[in-house]
Amino acid sequence: MMTQVIVLNGGSSSGNSGIVRCLQHVLPRPWISMAIDDLINQLPSSMLGSGGGIAFGEQGEAATRR
Repeated sequence: MMTQVIVLNGGSSSGNSGIVRCLQHVLPRPWISMAIDDLINQLPSSMLGSGGGIAFGEQGEAATRR
């Protein structure tokens, strides 16, 4: 199963929410919006830290660990 993700990175009041609403309106399939804090809180502990899964850099960038 392939997962598609669109990441919007910007400071508070930079228009991220407006862009998300526009994308949800124009894209052919349904998309959900989730803040990075919500995503991290939903991840199992095995995907955080040194256990693999997702790593977060100093500037908030996310990458998968292998």
